[in-house]
Amino acid sequence: MYENEFLELTIDEEVALLASLDVVEVQSSSLSKSIDSVNEVCNTCTIKFDSACSRCMSGIPERLRDTSKPLSTIAVKGFNGTVSTVDTVGVNDDGKREYYIQNMPADLCLLSANEYAKDGAAILMEDDGVVLRLSSEEKERFREYISQFQKIKELVVRNRTYEVANSSSDEVAMNNTATRYFNSKVNVSNNEERIMATLLTGLSFRDIYHMIKYNCAKGLPRDITIQSLNSFQHKYGSTPDVLQLAVPNLAGNTKGYMAPIEKVTEVGQRVEADFMQFDFNDTTVDVKTQQKKTIKLTSHGGATGAYLSVDVYSGLLHGRLIVSVSESVQRVKETIETYQRDGHKVKLFAADMGVLIQGKFSVATPEVQEYVRKICKIECSEPYQHNYGTSHIERSVRSVSELVRFAILYVLNNPNLKFMGFTKVQLLRLWGELFVWALTVINLKPCASCPSKTKYEVYYNKQPDLREIRLLPIFAVLYVLRRKGNDLDSNRDFWQRGFYIGPSAVVPGAVRVAVLTKKTKLVQVITSSEIKAVSDGGDLNSYSHIVTAVNKIIQEDNVTETHDSSDVLVQEEDGAPLDDSVNRIEPSKSPLKPNIAAIS
Repeated sequence: MYENEFLELTIDEEVALLASLDVVEVQSSSLSKSIDSVNEVCNTCTIKFDSACSRCMSGIPERLRDTSKPLSTIAVKGFNGTVSTVDTVGVNDDGKREYYIQNMPADLCLLSANEYAKDGAAILMEDDGVVLRLSSEEKERFREYISQFQKIKELVVRNRTYEVANSSSDEVAMNNTATRYFNSKVNVSNNEERIMATLLTGLSFRDIYHMIKYNCAKGLPRDITIQSLNSFQHKYGSTPDVLQLAVPNLAGNTKGYMAPIEKVTEVGQRVEADFMQFDFNDTTVDVKTQQKKTIKLTSHGGATGAYLSVDVYSGLLHGRLIVSVSESVQRVKETIETYQRDGHKVKLFAADMGVLIQGKFSVATPEVQEYVRKICKIECSEPYQHNYGTSHIERSVRSVSELVRFAILYVLNNPNLKFMGFTKVQLLRLWGELFVWALTVINLKPCASCPSKTKYEVYYNKQPDLREIRLLPIFAVLYVLRRKGNDLDSNRDFWQRGFYIGPSAVVPGAVRVAVLTKKTKLVQVITSSEIKAVSDGGDLNSYSHIVTAVNKIIQEDNVTETHDSSDVLVQEEDGAPLDDSVNRIEPSKSPLKPNIAAIS
């Protein structure tokens, strides 16, 4: 029968139904036996009566007679995308067309329910069933008889298989919670899949949440609720990359991105790395074309970028300034050796293609992958999909960039900057030193895995000592003691004013200070622990210098001079700087008024 219905029958109604039909069961060798269940088992194989099978098929070639090869390739698609081809076409003992498929089990036979229903009707009960041969008149009588029972489901035949017909013509397509949009293996629940499928319509997560909360749209899937949306947002965020799941080959899911995240319990269990760059630019004029062009500023040491790695458990960052991104093998070796030196072992190294897909020949396995695989597991994230695979290093890159940007914006907006002599380009090129400073600051933050400890303590197993890691306000103005010699054009010690740009990573208790050279006005970064007068530069007032110069002109050598902390930079006429410890200028108790007549 091409149109079928499920009916609710009592036991008495089932007996009356069968007794009222004057029918003859199918005369065949395989169905002549009493059908005790839908599955028929003979001596050699298991015969199953399948309503979802469009043709009879088996893995037993002896069942067929009048065999022949198919005229064209016949593909049989199964679950999970499996495809098999038909080897032989023949007729079984019941006179039905049957396929022999070599890939099927040798003891399995599937009979198409639709093929046998063509002879009359196939009736399935709770514990048994029968196949009946009916004439045209008997079919009409049978239809009239069953019309008196309550109908639960109505079936239609498509491609010789039975499908459930829609109960109403105006039913919303996505209302059926039993239908899955993603036919391939996606490790999400039905509710989560429904939300992801709705996001693929173009509606944002906020749009869907608003519609559900205020009930301002009809026809949304019934299983999308406020609770399911909140749970989805907690697990995947409000902007998940659902497009990755729509790819037929499921590249993202193959890598396990939708699988439960493995819990990290120790240092070195998962280490992620990536290259990063800072977008500090300058505008120059081309000499030939006289056109303005933008160039990327390197650091004062010539670096063009940085290499950054993070331990996922502790959150500790390691970094290094680089000139080129082509030496990824050396950078990865340094990372793994650093963990070994600190008493840890890297178990999984994850990075993007920029780090792991570098080799001399495109057809060969990259050298960096060969090196890592000898030591630990390796994981390569998808290009432009860093939230899948290397999300921790991407967040670390953003944190470092934000700290460096904060420091640059702070100093550029300092009203006392004009008294220091530094240009904007000189300050922007300090991003290399600020990168090291940002790593130090982030490593002193609380650890996400152990909030009662810092990232530094979790990794090094000791508390950080801020007397050794000397943190001061970034770009604080201070005076650093410069000793004579050391390629300095001076035969005496003196104090020089500069900017604090971070603690020293080598000398405990020392700081890094950016100063300007005396003659060329170039930036020089020095490491020293002898500093004083730390401030924001608010005492850099040129008025005291003017008064001192005027008094010198009026009274020549015998003059009482005014003083503030900036006077330590006043030098003698021969160019030698004044030693603050010997030639300290005492402040005047009663400043003299300049003699205007003498000046004129």
